[in-house]
Amino acid sequence: MNREQILAMGPGIELDSLIAEQVMGWKVDGSTVNKKGYIGYMVEFQPSRDMAAAILVLEKFDSYQCTKAQNVGVAKDRMYRVIVKANKHVARAETLPLAASRAVLIATLDPRGGDAE
Repeated sequence: MNREQILAMGPGIELDSLIAEQVMGWKVDGSTVNKKGYIGYMVEFQPSRDMAAAILVLEKFDSYQCTKAQNVGVAKDRMYRVIVKANKHVARAETLPLAASRAVLIATLDPRGGDAE
């Protein structure tokens, strides 16, 4: 998976599952997430749609920055930008959870921050 593929992903189970595995270190098996005594349904871990889960994921990193920009009176022009670890690990989306989800996956592409194929 590369940066462009991640940025094209919408919120949902596919993105949430990738985050569970690649960021949280959990084993995703069908509809459940398993991690040393933790068994829960993916419906409970939705970082691409749930603010609390998105913050939990962001807290796995030493540094991150969230920015919100909005044109006055035009809600559809709201945009969130999240940077994780370094300025090259950035994603934008209409919601903070989606921007955070994309940014954390970009940050985990490889240790040097480049794209993994």
